[in-house]
Amino acid sequence: MVKIHDTLSSLLPTLAQPIVPHNHPFQVISMLVANTVCTGLPRYSINYLTNSTPVTMGRALRSSLETLKKWVFQSDSRVQKIAKGQGIPGTRAAPTQAGNNDKKIGSRLDNGEAFTKGGKQYKRYKFQVNKGADEKTLKELADKDSHKVWAQADMPIGEEDDYTAVENLFADLEKDLKK
Repeated sequence: MVKIHDTLSSLLPTLAQPIVPHNHPFQVISMLVANTVCTGLPRYSINYLTNSTPVTMGRALRSSLETLKKWVFQSDSRVQKIAKGQGIPGTRAAPTQAGNNDKKIGSRLDNGEAFTKGGKQYKRYKFQVNKGADEKTLKELADKDSHKVWAQADMPIGEEDDYTAVENLFADLEKDLKK
């Protein structure tokens, strides 16, 4: 307890003014305040003031893509289906439209076209958000345009083992999402 007290006591002069972090536009850290409790010892607290700004679009999309990836990797057959390039363009590759997948995951991986480039077979996959998403930001994005492709990636078919191919697919989708 003494170490915490001493550390906070030494910080008091430097934190006497409010601090607004440059990289956190939605968070303001208020000044360090010393209060005297009935024991006579100072008590320190840092008050965090945040507004109720919703999750940012980029964070919501990345989080949903990560959840989708986890769903795919929960089953060998799901990984194999994507790695083999099974599915007709315009149909859903993952997740299945069963239970609460659409609500919980909030996004989907759609089958794109298969094509040959440089003598190699490829399959394009498209990342889109679902109208029925539980996450408010994703739902709002889908309500505006549920067919918008937020990221896409071309996966070589039969070039790598299934798990590596699908892992690379999701890495490419994440890179494309950041553009």
